[in-house]
Amino acid sequence: MGPEVRKVRLSMGEVPVVSDSQVAEVLSSTVETFRWVNSLTREVLSRVGELVFDKLSIYVPTSDPDYPTKVRTMAGAWGRYTCVRSFAANERNRAKGRRLSTNLCAVFDSETTELVAVMEGNLISDFRTASIAAVGVEACVTAWGRSGGDYEASVLGSTGAVGRRVILALSALRARPRRVLLAAKSRGRFNTVRERLAQMASELDPEVGEALELVPCETLDEALSADVVVDCISLPGKMPAGLVRELGEEVIYADVGKHSLDLNLASKFDTYVFDSLDLRKMPSPATFALKIRTMLTDRRFRVLELADVVRGERVGRRVLYTVLGVPAVDAALTQAILERLGLI
Repeated sequence: MGPEVRKVRLSMGEVPVVSDSQVAEVLSSTVETFRWVNSLTREVLSRVGELVFDKLSIYVPTSDPDYPTKVRTMAGAWGRYTCVRSFAANERNRAKGRRLSTNLCAVFDSETTELVAVMEGNLISDFRTASIAAVGVEACVTAWGRSGGDYEASVLGSTGAVGRRVILALSALRARPRRVLLAAKSRGRFNTVRERLAQMASELDPEVGEALELVPCETLDEALSADVVVDCISLPGKMPAGLVRELGEEVIYADVGKHSLDLNLASKFDTYVFDSLDLRKMPSPATFALKIRTMLTDRRFRVLELADVVRGERVGRRVLYTVLGVPAVDAALTQAILERLGLI
């Protein structure tokens, strides 16, 4: 184990402060870790209707009007504990060599209201987002009647923090894809995008290569032929950039970044799945498309919560699965981490 978790003395007493490096002792970037993280996420999402959680977002203007800072606070409960996670994110940070966002979690005992711990939340955010995406993909693929090795997936934004974890989470699924196409927006410091992706793939847990065939792509379009497309691309601003304008006739599009999907294309799905219907107030191409289609009295679609799909609801040929991020998963994950660190 790493260094002992330090504590800060507040008026309420001593409170443990858990750093990302200490979180990483529990959340290692391995397929084995994602097996239990996926299992926990699956349990939470299957019970989402029983749980309490909510989110609030604001966009704060900065000195560069093209790059507002998104500030979000979310609260969710699991078992005895409640987690409140807040973050500030700005896409301009990438160009400046800084992390995209800064996350902080406060964990409370719901019975006593005691502040149990303060935790850095960057890894927690990455792991829970990747796991919600992968578990949702598995549920939708299973609803198609497919099984492990019976489909091909792609990950847009593979080189990002969430994209890398999505690859690990897919590798850990019971019904995992036979191969994964890797895609990124740019080549970075490499000669080609494919070279950048190959380098990233070589740095992943070796078990990924045993579980999946990884195929680096030079362009985003090359990756759009997959049965399942997981979009992890994040861009500045509130509105989607329309990077993805065409998809196959039968596709599951897991929208994690909620910035790339063309809004016109978002209106051409027959099934809309959300990890939580209660969070549909959050902006996304799916919520925009549903508003437009409802205004036009177009009822040729279904709207489902992921829990419905897990329980056996069928989905159509073209599925838009939107990952809004259920805060109860944060609560379950932070609780599991604190238990493993011996803090609760």
